[in-house]
Amino acid sequence: MDEQTTSQLRKDKFTKLAIHLLIVFGLLGIGGGVLAYLINTKPGPSGEKDKSQGRLVHVFRAERTSHRIAIDTYGTTRASEVWAAIAEVRGRAVQVSEQFEPGEILPADSLLVRIDPTDYELAVTRLKAEVRARNEQLRELDQNEANLKEIYKLQHRQLKLAADAYQRQRQVFAKHAASRSAMEISEDAYVSRLTAAQQTRNSLALMPVKRDLLRASLEVAQSQLEQAKRDLDECVIRLPMPGRCASKSVEQNQYVTVGERLGTFLSLDMTEVVAMVETRKMAALFSGGIEELGVFDFTAMNHSQSIWERVEVPAEVHWSLGDRSAVWHGRVARLGSSLDPGTRTIPVIIEVPDPYKNVKPGIRPPLVPDVFCEVTLYGTTVDDVVLIPRDALHNGSVYLLRNGKLHIQPVTVLVLEDSAGVISEGIDTGDEVILTDLFPASEGMALRGKVAPNPVGAKPQAADNAKPQAAGEAKP
Repeated sequence: MDEQTTSQLRKDKFTKLAIHLLIVFGLLGIGGGVLAYLINTKPGPSGEKDKSQGRLVHVFRAERTSHRIAIDTYGTTRASEVWAAIAEVRGRAVQVSEQFEPGEILPADSLLVRIDPTDYELAVTRLKAEVRARNEQLRELDQNEANLKEIYKLQHRQLKLAADAYQRQRQVFAKHAASRSAMEISEDAYVSRLTAAQQTRNSLALMPVKRDLLRASLEVAQSQLEQAKRDLDECVIRLPMPGRCASKSVEQNQYVTVGERLGTFLSLDMTEVVAMVETRKMAALFSGGIEELGVFDFTAMNHSQSIWERVEVPAEVHWSLGDRSAVWHGRVARLGSSLDPGTRTIPVIIEVPDPYKNVKPGIRPPLVPDVFCEVTLYGTTVDDVVLIPRDALHNGSVYLLRNGKLHIQPVTVLVLEDSAGVISEGIDTGDEVILTDLFPASEGMALRGKVAPNPVGAKPQAADNAKPQAAGEAKP
């Protein structure tokens, strides 16, 4: 390439670079002019506060009210009483009720099983005869005793006559007016009479012993007869209470043995709910203690009345059925024997009366065993408190909105429920409690509040379930 061409290429590159620089500086000039215009035309302060200043938060206005402390937990139902049909005699089951099937509800005194009574009927007949025989033997013994007494009277007279005759013979013999043989005959007659009288006395002396032996034998026979009658009665097994059959293990013509379990039945008058409750929640039911109980010694107290009968703790049992929920009312009957070592919870036993009443098929079923349900326990009523959501509590303080600014207010927490905190001091009626979670939160930061309803409401001072009821309605 010659020198002229090279020089021309350099000129063209320089021209393009100059054009690019002119464009850049031109754009910078235009931008600077626009910026200067915006600055010069910015409006001055109007003297009014910018309404967009501060973060928007949701608040609710606090109200001091009365509240019944309540805790929510879960539990499992079980029958309060389980009755087992157990064979007390052996034999062939000649009859088994058609209604004796799992799931069936039977009234009291229903026939369940009849065991072949033939052997027991024969035993009753034999023992009745034995008892009659013993009674007749006693009558015979009484008659023999009466006869012996009469005989003894006669023998006693004969003995006296023989003794007098023997005495006369001795006197005559002493005067040599009678032979020795005559005296010996008289003596022998006297001894014979004496021996007979002594034998009769001995027989009479043995009468009480024979009578005691016969009476003992009679008592044995009578007890055997009573046992035989009882065995005969036990051939028929009936349900002693209204119950729902839970299991069955006998069929007709099956041979059963003594002690064999034939089936089990669940009571209908009461259902128990075993709810596992944290100890801190249980204590929260009575935040101020139970004043009416005072202080007492458990080892010396009168156990005729349970402590839970003196302190009424109502409970609600909720069983969700799809989009419906059935409610039963009950009360705390007792506590379990010990804490659960795994969860550190204590079993609370709740009694629900009449779980099979007011049943509405498809809407409200009976409260059957092994149901997993929700439980609410009600404690004491506290006055002049404020309820806030637990999320609104921050390390013992709450966030309040005052004059458009954040105020961090320490509070006194009386009770912590599952979803709410019960505040006794620190919040007044009308205070705006902030529901929005602020992070970071600093005292005095600017905020804007939007009023919302309190997410948690107070439990009524006198709840409808203050006394256990059997009735309840299914709620949609």
